[in-house]
Amino acid sequence: MLFATTSVSAQNNSLPAIYRQISALADQYKGEKGVKMMICHDGFKLQTVKVMLRKEFGKEFVDNIKAFAIIFYGEAESSVAEKIVAEIGEITTPLQKINIDAQLRPGAKGSGYVRLSEDGQILTDLLIVTELPTPKLIYFGGNFKPDKVQYKR
Repeated sequence: MLFATTSVSAQNNSLPAIYRQISALADQYKGEKGVKMMICHDGFKLQTVKVMLRKEFGKEFVDNIKAFAIIFYGEAESSVAEKIVAEIGEITTPLQKINIDAQLRPGAKGSGYVRLSEDGQILTDLLIVTELPTPKLIYFGGNFKPDKVQYKR
């Protein structure tokens, strides 16, 4: 039994820290009315996400996705949505904010956040947090070349 626990713990520790935080956030609000989500880091779910995103993000970007999460909270009670927004703020604090206005649809409002590897050559985490038209968090974890990250709309 101890071996299985150690194995699961080691597997979770190999996942990006930001992904683990987002996964914990999702677990915390999983049963809340008006909160919808999908979290994955392997298997069929991740492969399905990659197929769905290939046209919008491009093959090179999508092939490098190792983890994905999306959390919709626009239909949650306002007190729940406020708590989620506050926790997202804590998650994004250590990340570098980027301007994604050009990649958003007209009338949409949101922010982007990234984390680069220590040498600055690889983007390891990308978060998109939208306020309008629908409040949501979208997370991509992987190993991306910063100049290849282009969100096409």
